Amino acid sequence: LSRRAATWYERAHRLGVRVQNRREIVWALLGYGSLLYGLGLYDRARPHFERVARFAARTGRRHTAAEAHHDLILLCMDMGNLAQAEEHARLAESLYPLRALRIPYLVHDCAVLLVRERHYAPALSMLRRLPLDFPRPEEAALVWATLAHAAAGAAQPERYQDAERRTLELVGL
Repeated sequence: LSRRAATWYERAHRLGVRVQNRREIVWALLGYGSLLYGLGLYDRARPHFERVARFAARTGRRHTAAEAHHDLILLCMDMGNLAQAEEHARLAESLYPLRALRIPYLVHDCAVLLVRERHYAPALSMLRRLPLDFPRPEEAALVWATLAHAAAGAAQPERYQDAERRTLELVGL
């Protein structure tokens, strides 16, 4: 099934190039990169996201470039390359419009990066008001779990216990 999906993404990309449809080129590359990422083929997924980021920035699609860099944050973290994840976080932050719907997700992912780098207090500061931006229980549970991790690392047991309780309540939903 994944081989068939890969074939269709490659065809969509070639067709987009042939008819000079930039939007379809970007979506084909993003889709293929996401497929490879989902399959755990990080080294193969990365060039697709990087290509989208460059192409989108070069063609004036700042929001799309920001999304590609945002995907690269997560990919680089999964690959264990926190320095490159940090660089992509800076680029995503500089490219997203101020009112972009993905900003809360970017804030959360940057907080996760800080937690992985053991910078618990700054992560906790970023996460403090963030759960309010995630009305869906499965997303809020993830934010509260990250907050619990940051609170534990920052040696704040009361905050940890509160975040843990909220996480478990939401996971139950």
